[in-house]
Amino acid sequence: MTTDCTIQEPPGDLDHQHRPRPARRRVPDSLCALVTASLAITALLMGLGLLVQSPASAGPVDCSSLPARIAAHNQEVDQLSAYARSVNASGGATSAQIAQFEAQKAQVNGRGRALEAERAECGRRAGREAEERGRQAAVPRPEWPAAGHADQLPKSGAMPYVPPKSAHGQPKSIRNGGFVDNKGRVWTWDKSRHGGEHWDVVDRSGHHVNVYPNGHVRG
Repeated sequence: MTTDCTIQEPPGDLDHQHRPRPARRRVPDSLCALVTASLAITALLMGLGLLVQSPASAGPVDCSSLPARIAAHNQEVDQLSAYARSVNASGGATSAQIAQFEAQKAQVNGRGRALEAERAECGRRAGREAEERGRQAAVPRPEWPAAGHADQLPKSGAMPYVPPKSAHGQPKSIRNGGFVDNKGRVWTWDKSRHGGEHWDVVDRSGHHVNVYPNGHVRG
């Protein structure tokens, strides 16, 4: 679940250079290039208004992509932490480096807070969906409309119901909730306010009549 993803916190501060300073170890060029590129891309995206600082600015939360976005955020935190450790180990940072680092850390913090808010929303959404599934599972499945009216099938009169031979004398129900007779006609129970309770009987040609439980037919 997305609520199980851990969102990492940005690193601490950079150490300021002091003079006289100890012998400095050189920060790897690849690491510097990586962080510099990240800063440049972040600045560009902010200038274009493409970085999201809060879920509200992006509309509905996309919970399906949240784990991937948290992973990308954590990777950025790891890169920033490695840069801070390397600079501090080399003797500290210049004022310009510290300002740049603090700006990047503030952006990462903002995205982390936005991700936390999204994760909370996704958790609430998952809870609501689970409750809805529980309610649906608790509702009994309705029986077919005619299932409780088999005893109302006419056994005599102008048009009695005769089950097909394959049903061995028992009413043969079908998926639409009605019954089929020996001539392939479909009998569906109809609770009409005007015509009263009756069977709507439709033959294979589409012609239909109303048949009452006493076998009386009304076309």
